[in-house]
Amino acid sequence: MNYELQPAEWIKSAAQVSPSERQLRWQEMEFYAFIHFTVNTFTDQEWGTGEEDPSIFNPSELSAAQWVQACKAAGMKGLILTCKHHDGFCLWPSQFTAHTVAASPWRNGTGIWFGKSPMPAVRVD
Repeated sequence: MNYELQPAEWIKSAAQVSPSERQLRWQEMEFYAFIHFTVNTFTDQEWGTGEEDPSIFNPSELSAAQWVQACKAAGMKGLILTCKHHDGFCLWPSQFTAHTVAASPWRNGTGIWFGKSPMPAVRVD
């Protein structure tokens, strides 16, 4: 930032700023969903502490296709699944913590259903 510019020159300079190609692509994404699916889904608490028993994570009627359909119906262009949040619960078995799906009964502790997993990518056209 040039601190030698007068206020009128700052305004003129700022008005000539254009976004980069990368920034334009990001802006064109417009409306995305962030899905936070973790043990808190089963505690009815907004914030997790990391002390939750992983065995409570046992979705019985999980439908990623339903998530995609709801996001699409809302006009969203995509969604981002948060696979580990501040509470530390991992949606994949981890060698670094026991606070993971590996310690849950869901799918006998294998749990993974994104990325390289038994569950195929979900696309709803």
